[in-house]
Amino acid sequence: MRAKAMQDLLKRETENAKINKKKLVLSLKLQQALPVPKLTEGPAFYCRKIWLYNSGIHYCGCEKGNMFVWSEDVDKRGSDEIRSVLFKYRAISQMLMNW
Repeated sequence: MRAKAMQDLLKRETENAKINKKKLVLSLKLQQALPVPKLTEGPAFYCRKIWLYNSGIHYCGCEKGNMFVWSEDVDKRGSDEIRSVLFKYRAISQMLMNW
């Protein structure tokens, strides 16, 4: 029930953002961590794999999306890292607007 209400709210706000260009509606998704490399046989299958993280930000007002990918040797996937993704998205968006 709550998920349906949230989806309806997102849809409604997305439509409002398409009309009112001053309104910003973002949708953030952190994908499941992916083990790299993906191997099924051989000695490498039993070795420790590195985790790859993928976060997507969708700008609902104009139907554009950006993906941010990093591995666990660069950083983890906690709240600080998600905040860094948002700051990076903001910096890229401002750079593209001024370009």
